[in-house]
Amino acid sequence: MLYQLAFPEVEMSVVPVDCYGITRDNWHMQEYGVDRVFGELARCGNQFVGDIKEYLKCQK
Repeated sequence: MLYQLAFPEVEMSVVPVDCYGITRDNWHMQEYGVDRVFGELARCGNQFVGDIKEYLKCQK
């Protein structure tokens, strides 16, 4: 959503890759994978709260 906000005319594709031995098929099978995935999710959510609220036109 944030990329779309900054570059609305660009079409983007997301392609998962094997990184640190974590893949889309095994991330949930070990604590390290779960920590990495949810850590990234938390960082994304916390960094862009204001931008995403503006994008969604949330009322206060």
